[in-house]
Amino acid sequence: MQSANMHLLSICVTLSGISVVGAQSVLYVLAATRYPFANRGTGVGAAVGVGRFGSIVGPAAAGQLLAVGKTAAMVIGASVPVAAIAAGAALFALNWPDERD
Repeated sequence: MQSANMHLLSICVTLSGISVVGAQSVLYVLAATRYPFANRGTGVGAAVGVGRFGSIVGPAAAGQLLAVGKTAAMVIGASVPVAAIAAGAALFALNWPDERD
């Protein structure tokens, strides 16, 4: 029984990883369409930089929450508002007028 659960967990983790990598690629393409051609490299570079900053701060914040005694469920719950804000920003960017040349 536990072996079957581990196989299911492995499949779910693999699919989640593939989805996250795919979503990041889509966000880079989305960022490229939001800037005029002359500033596209700077705009996408800034977006990538903010993403890298988040990939450093997120695990550090989660580690701090765990260190002060919060449960894993509380840490995941704390990340929900951050994900909602990111989703809202992406939707806002989709509705922003296109600046492509």
